[in-house]
Amino acid sequence: MLALKQNPLYQSTYKSFEQSNFEESIQTVQGFILGLLAQGLNSSDNASLKLAQEILNNDTPLTGKSIAVFTTLLLELERDLKQNKIHFFLPQAEDQVNQDQRLKALGDTAYGALLGLSIPQHKIPFNVMADPKAAKEQAMKSKTDRYTRERLEMLEQIANIDPEDVKDFSEEDYELVTTEMGAIISEFYTKNHIHG
Repeated sequence: MLALKQNPLYQSTYKSFEQSNFEESIQTVQGFILGLLAQGLNSSDNASLKLAQEILNNDTPLTGKSIAVFTTLLLELERDLKQNKIHFFLPQAEDQVNQDQRLKALGDTAYGALLGLSIPQHKIPFNVMADPKAAKEQAMKSKTDRYTRERLEMLEQIANIDPEDVKDFSEEDYELVTTEMGAIISEFYTKNHIHG
């Protein structure tokens, strides 16, 4: 896993993201884009930007800078998924970020991924913004096999991590959960783009 200071996509976009008008964190936006791509959309789908505005920004129009950042993330994350690699925007130990911030970033990424995975390609379910459980339930509507349901439930558990409840934080567990989250997103992407 790359530290934020070694992650080229993060480094090239985070300053512009901070100046954008997204209402969610950069981790939630990254997770959302990865979820949309894993769900079956691709960077040429005009729906992606509209969905981001409606779902992540409560229908507040995105500024030009926001659109540019979103488009860059969409194109680069799709390229990474095609190469079967994901570099999450998650702080690592060398980034010298406290445990609570690291766990919040992890939860935000999983939540964003659940939101992206919950979007049926034919309509937009606004009710999924309530919480990770609602997003997972929406995503499960079209995914009936047991293994897929278990993977979505795992994403929900990650999204629901409460930093205050984590007493025994270990670097090994953090890396394991992050790796598992990447595997889940890659599996959905492969299933929906290669086998779908």
